[in-house]
Amino acid sequence: MIKVALIKAEDYSESKKCVERLIKLLDFKTPGKKILLKPNMLDPYGPEKAVTTHPEIVKAVANYFSKKGVKIYVGDGSGGKTPEKTLTTFEKTGIKDAVKGLAEFTNFDEDYERVGLDNKDIKKILIGKKISEADLVINLCKLKTHVLTIMTGAVKNTFGCLYGSQKKMAHIRYGYAKSPKKNVDGFSEFLVDLHSKINPQLNIMDGILAMEGNGPSAGEVIKANVMLASTNAFALDYVAAKIMGFDPMKIPTIRISIEKGKFIPADIEVVGGSIEDLKMSFKKPITYSQNEGIIKKIFNAIFSSYVDVDKSSCIKCGKCAIQCPAEAITMNEYPNFDYKKCILCYCCHEMCPKKAIVIKKKLKFKK
Repeated sequence: MIKVALIKAEDYSESKKCVERLIKLLDFKTPGKKILLKPNMLDPYGPEKAVTTHPEIVKAVANYFSKKGVKIYVGDGSGGKTPEKTLTTFEKTGIKDAVKGLAEFTNFDEDYERVGLDNKDIKKILIGKKISEADLVINLCKLKTHVLTIMTGAVKNTFGCLYGSQKKMAHIRYGYAKSPKKNVDGFSEFLVDLHSKINPQLNIMDGILAMEGNGPSAGEVIKANVMLASTNAFALDYVAAKIMGFDPMKIPTIRISIEKGKFIPADIEVVGGSIEDLKMSFKKPITYSQNEGIIKKIFNAIFSSYVDVDKSSCIKCGKCAIQCPAEAITMNEYPNFDYKKCILCYCCHEMCPKKAIVIKKKLKFKK
């Protein structure tokens, strides 16, 4: 059986108690002397925005393992392309202050190495160097929706282990400009294979404050009041999807992980709490398919997604153009989109600090 610990957690002041309970429910033992904590540090948002792992959760985990006499690192590569951006995110999220005196920071956009990857398309990747040096990698993920992969959970969080330019490479490889049918599934299979390479031995999900709607940064904050943990991230995401009120089989990373034999849903044992008691109904991203069978096929044949700018919210910062992997955005006061180049990775939407990049639907034959 695969244990997934699920508990009600109503406030971050309870972080220490919640972390200790989750670890006890899993009967998890600490291996080795070097531990790497991998939080979600997407962008420099404050913890109240529910974009990143709350600093109190990171602090609680660091505190717990510091008592085991181990060396602790905190590492990530943010959604930007430079080491400076990741360092700024470390500071602005409150994580730097939270782990002061407990852990040393390692910047995956600065200290990285080339490793092999068991993926049908991408065979070599650059990841944070401390990952291979650690005896234990702990994945501190956030419960959120995601417009490309439907949800951001434990598996998607390890995308941040890649060196900056590698994220662009992955998006380009599976973009619509290359192969329309492979975009989401191909990218999601890459995420599954990447996670298997990183192989965190413990995954703890922060869902006290979560995100619904058009996440992972432009959605709406929701008080979900849950925390989850498991040694199997794929099973953890399966339970988390149910908590969100989603069909797990509509989450590409979950479906693909089952197809690849990463876990069997029937083998999951939920301990600590009940899915039914804690289940919610998250607003779904606009990209979530509500329909099945012939209705879905007709809808997808008629309508397509595209990105646009809300000029009333846009501050003309140009961040969307800087972050676009396909270089499909130019600035002419406001962003201009070259839809022939656009690969619908939604990075512009994800990285916009003002939620000014919006996703819309249009008839495919409409110019």
